[in-house]
Amino acid sequence: MPKLVLIDDGMESLSNILFVLESIKDRIFGFEDLSIITRTDIPHRVWSQDLLILSFLQFSRFNVPGFFDQIPHWMMVGPDRSLAYTAYKAQALQYCLMPYDAAELLHALRGIAHRLQLDPNIRFSGTHTVDPLLSEITLKTNKGKFTTFAIKDIVAFEANGDICYLVYYENPSVCRRVSLDINLASVEMMLPSQLFFRVHRSYLVHLAYVLPYGAYPKDVLALECTALPEVPLSRRKKLSFHNVMKLFE
Repeated sequence: MPKLVLIDDGMESLSNILFVLESIKDRIFGFEDLSIITRTDIPHRVWSQDLLILSFLQFSRFNVPGFFDQIPHWMMVGPDRSLAYTAYKAQALQYCLMPYDAAELLHALRGIAHRLQLDPNIRFSGTHTVDPLLSEITLKTNKGKFTTFAIKDIVAFEANGDICYLVYYENPSVCRRVSLDINLASVEMMLPSQLFFRVHRSYLVHLAYVLPYGAYPKDVLALECTALPEVPLSRRKKLSFHNVMKLFE
């Protein structure tokens, strides 16, 4: 199993996230343990399966050609919103901004833990596959047909009893839904956590399709899709959802 490694540089950002990590460590499944090393150890080790948590300052210091090829699994933390774009450009698996929210961090780490344990061509329950670049996903419908969907075209997933529905754009002007032979929890683990958010126990939405909601989200979110114009937002998810959506402003 991969290890979760916090590269401690003594900065406030890392001290804060360590406090949050300690509060949720019993709920982080998929990592062998949480270890802390000093930043001076970074250039002298080769990383394969470990997930490193680096501060924005650490990234700036060690961003030299070839360095991040040695540590392919890492996430960035820091106080600045520009961090999101920097992390994306540097191919970080995830990013997290201060003030750190325990639910938001737990969601990100669970998604990463699942991805680190996957072979690029792995099959889920023998029926579902994920593209290594996560640009598309192949799912089995309830009619037994395997269909590939572009990640960018997926609006949301909806659970209704034992049935899970995928809502997607068939073309730029037509939004459709199709029933799948998979449950919502399994779908959530297959998708990039930086793009999809479980807003309710019955709904997993693509954040790019959430319409502006004002200063703070209400109990219902509007989506840019005629087949699913709105979804409920769980009260306990409001703060973490709001923090995630700030990155899309």
